[in-house]
Amino acid sequence: MDYGTVRVCDSKQLPLVLKNNGKYQVRYQFTLRSAVARELFSVQPDTGTVDPGKDVTVQVVFNAKTSLQRELSLTNAPDITLAIIEPLTSNKVRRTHETCHAHTHTLASAYTVFLVQKGRVNDCD
Repeated sequence: MDYGTVRVCDSKQLPLVLKNNGKYQVRYQFTLRSAVARELFSVQPDTGTVDPGKDVTVQVVFNAKTSLQRELSLTNAPDITLAIIEPLTSNKVRRTHETCHAHTHTLASAYTVFLVQKGRVNDCD
């Protein structure tokens, strides 16, 4: 998932489509493996089901709480994992346990503001 360049105070979401090509309904569960990942990312909804022949779109949001206050660069961050779960037994299907790699670079905008007063009168005598 490539979020590109994001301003430090902004959030950005990307859709992720899960498609079930199988014969049976499956459950999915996203996990954010580290405290940093839980602070920077959210997945909505993070659990659910996908019926056979159907797809589900989830939103993976970077900086959803807009709590990031510094510049950051992530490349191939493997902290978001997806588990496919067999709904009848609740067993995770190991071969479909996937890692979602995130890429982003956050920047703080640099700017200067000047106040210009037109027609200012000099009050000095």
